[in-house]
Amino acid sequence: MDGWLRFRLLGRAGAGTLVPTGPRGAPATPAAASSIRFRTVDVPGVAGTQVNGVNQHGVVAGTYVDQNHDSFGFIQDGANLVTLNYPGTSGVTTVTSLNDRGTVIGYYTDSNGAAHGWIRSSDGSFSPINDPLAGSGSGSGQFQGTLPFGINDSGTVVGGYIDANGIFHGFIDENGTFTTVDAPQAGTGPGQGTFLNAVNDPGVITGAYLDANNISHGIVDTRGVIRSFQAPGSTGPGEGGTQSNGISNNGALDGYYGKTASIAYQGWLEVGGQFTSLNDPDAGAGGTLPLGISQDGKTACGFYFDANGVMNGFIATIP
Repeated sequence: MDGWLRFRLLGRAGAGTLVPTGPRGAPATPAAASSIRFRTVDVPGVAGTQVNGVNQHGVVAGTYVDQNHDSFGFIQDGANLVTLNYPGTSGVTTVTSLNDRGTVIGYYTDSNGAAHGWIRSSDGSFSPINDPLAGSGSGSGQFQGTLPFGINDSGTVVGGYIDANGIFHGFIDENGTFTTVDAPQAGTGPGQGTFLNAVNDPGVITGAYLDANNISHGIVDTRGVIRSFQAPGSTGPGEGGTQSNGISNNGALDGYYGKTASIAYQGWLEVGGQFTSLNDPDAGAGGTLPLGISQDGKTACGFYFDANGVMNGFIATIP
């Protein structure tokens, strides 16, 4: 999956007001960043691991890639590891998030390269999540379909769909009713547009949009009032902009930014307007990509590239 896809965005069609802002605070001191404790989470014997979600009970969910480059979902609760394939498939499943009730979401890809969303309840049963406006083919260089990325404890799901023209649109799924979300300043070319990445229990959403110049912008949608932002250091020559991926109940955010010409990702955590570095100390030149945060704001998750370029999952304890 292309890097920008795992970021998210905002702007309910016909309902939001986009409020551009600059960074809301200066980076925190190195001492603040050093108080965050990282732990690697890797599925044994695989080619790469990505932790996409963590709940406040310490259960993690994510995706691993095997030696054949096939992808499988997993849920880990302490020493208990469960691997997932969407029913009727093998090696094409991605787990993207979970909530505190043990409900897991994700997607799989079909033989046409289209993505299909799903939700798995705590009893292990699966149900489909497919936005009716999503495309159903591989498109012209852009795959199509529905990708759920965030879920709160009430069961509201957010994510994105790719239409038949390869354009990204955010969606909100509330009990099977879909609302399209398009940021007013999002680009309208193939591979551009809007994605929603997380929703907290109060219903505040975070995500990202890719503009017409292929620069990404983080956003927060609070009851229809939309704030866009850039993390410090994410703009300027050679920079690709900000991805906002996780939001806690108290409004803490995490995400990353990266270079446009090379893979060099920098993770960040934002609490109360103050940005802090969120980079795993074991990361190599490829960097760190935070992808989520628990609803209590105490644990972040994601993955990093080690010195050999291998993906390793992580969880980070936030004091």
